[in-house]
Amino acid sequence: MGFHKIIDGIELYIRRAVRVLATGLNRLTKGHLRPNDVTIALLLLHLPIAYLIAVDHLVWAGVLLVVLGLFDTLDGELARLQKRVTDVGGLLDSVSDRVKELLVYSGLVYYFSVTHQPAIVLLVTMVACGASLITPFVKAKGEAIISTYGHELSYDRLSRIFQEGLLPYAFRIALLSVGLIAGREVIPWVTATIAVLGIVMIIERLSSIAKGIR
Repeated sequence: MGFHKIIDGIELYIRRAVRVLATGLNRLTKGHLRPNDVTIALLLLHLPIAYLIAVDHLVWAGVLLVVLGLFDTLDGELARLQKRVTDVGGLLDSVSDRVKELLVYSGLVYYFSVTHQPAIVLLVTMVACGASLITPFVKAKGEAIISTYGHELSYDRLSRIFQEGLLPYAFRIALLSVGLIAGREVIPWVTATIAVLGIVMIIERLSSIAKGIR
């Protein structure tokens, strides 16, 4: 079984579990819990993660990041269940994901700084953060370009274009979680991996966009 098939299988299992949770929450709240409420709540819960990283509680930060990562699709499942899939909701979800990553990397940069890590570690971490933020920007720019070519696509369908690659958002978060749980000796290597693969992924997506508009 290929690597991508394993990842797809895991994602499918998680999505099914989250769908069950979304159905239960929707019944419990009688439909009053809106998808955007979940999106904002998940974003705010990344503030304590950044704090835990900054004060050297890396394992707890990693565990919390894993837990929140498992529920990352909860807002989307709830939106589909309530038939509230909107462009505004999709935009809010995308922006919140970028802010989540920024919070985690901010905590890491602060942690590396106060623990007197070599300057190269801080530099690589900032490159990893930049690559993580630029990757979805390139994707969004590609979607905008495709749209101008007259393709009538829904936001949900359009958001799936150019999303393939070595290091999608969920995989980046999973790597960061593993690095945090593994400890201070491992996390710099994880950020270096994200930096390198992130740059490769940017190049991949630029190539896909170029092919898509020919």
